[in-house]
Amino acid sequence: MRPRHLPAYFLSVVALLKFSVFAAGMWRPRRHGGEVDSNKRMLRSIQRIFLFVIRSRKRPSGVMLSMLVVTAVVAALVPPVLSGASAQAATVGTAGLFVPVQGRLVDSRVGTGVSKAPLAAFTPRTVQVTGAAGVPVDGVSAVLVTMTSVAPTTAGQMSAGPADGALAGVMRYDASAYTSNSAVVMVSDVGQIQIQATTATNVMVDVQGYYTSGNGVTAAGGYSPVKQTRIVDTVNGVGLPKAKLTGGSTSTIQVTGKAGVPPVRELPD
Repeated sequence: MRPRHLPAYFLSVVALLKFSVFAAGMWRPRRHGGEVDSNKRMLRSIQRIFLFVIRSRKRPSGVMLSMLVVTAVVAALVPPVLSGASAQAATVGTAGLFVPVQGRLVDSRVGTGVSKAPLAAFTPRTVQVTGAAGVPVDGVSAVLVTMTSVAPTTAGQMSAGPADGALAGVMRYDASAYTSNSAVVMVSDVGQIQIQATTATNVMVDVQGYYTSGNGVTAAGGYSPVKQTRIVDTVNGVGLPKAKLTGGSTSTIQVTGKAGVPPVRELPD
């Protein structure tokens, strides 16, 4: 073997050793059989290329030297890629799972959750959600609630949102005994929401369940709350032209990639 060929052989030997150590770890049956078998076949094929090149006693040709370089590059690149993919596959999301619980969170008539008094018009009330009405003290990203206006004397609108974020309309109510509607409301970092009415009224808020924050990785089919952001406003021309919608017309609204919603390619399966 010529001296000028020694670096290429040495590089392939080192790469083979590194790759063999990685392959030994990958072959342990840590995941279901199909994935392990597929990885095993690929790794063995690459190892055969290494052994063929290194054991060859013929005078290295240009093609042989090219194979040495290619196999060394493959050995350097494949292990990090496969190990990264395996680590990602091993991360099972636990966020966004719904847990049903029931309990009364707010009743302004008796002072539950808020002071004993009707909500004043356009005056938000902060409500502690975590640790109350069956909701745990941590691990909560959002809560499913039913809000009820109680005997308002004037029609109005009820809104809710995280204590440190924007409000979103939940329902409109008439001057009647009871009007209710349900909504999923994101909680703040300290587990609070805020509620508001446009006219004075007593209010009840009942919890129907909550969504987990988990390990920060959204589970398959899980719910991922985002901060309240308006994506369509035809009064100001946001998301759609600045004009009234024509009766019977259809409008297309872009949702993904806006207001915290990821692009389609980044949405979880």
